[in-house]
Amino acid sequence: GGASAGVGVGVGGVVDVDGRAASEGADEDATHIFVYGTLRPDDESGAAWTARFAAGLEAAPAVLPRARLYVGAYPSVVLDEGEGEVVGYAMSAADSAAFAAKLAEANDIESWPGLYRRAVRRVRLTGAAAADAAEVMAFVYFDPAVSRDVRVEHGDFVRFQRERKAAT
Repeated sequence: GGASAGVGVGVGGVVDVDGRAASEGADEDATHIFVYGTLRPDDESGAAWTARFAAGLEAAPAVLPRARLYVGAYPSVVLDEGEGEVVGYAMSAADSAAFAAKLAEANDIESWPGLYRRAVRRVRLTGAAAADAAEVMAFVYFDPAVSRDVRVEHGDFVRFQRERKAAT
């Protein structure tokens, strides 16, 4: 096959390989893990795994575009839904072996591929990290069966927890 085989037009007419939208990627494209709930290094829920997972990773503030955040038993994003964005961190490791180990740890925490599923999406870095590279490809975990009853309109789980705590 030639170089043009498998090339498609993605969202907004951006061309990407294998017919995927420009915001999507394959596992091998991912250099980060996007965390938005109890895996966020600043999560205050008291989850047993938060500090252990964050240890040894670099955390860059980031947002996941075209997604919405819902909170059921646990928080979950719904991908490719509307114009919302979800606030979190793009987590990276010093080398590929350390990244693979943390990915395996995240798989265990998220009960992947049982409870949570995983996709690769483009996330936008915010803050100081945005000066180096505006976007990175990251694994994003999501629960396809998450209840849509409680949507976090602003997309920030930590802020949601603080607001809920202040209201009680």
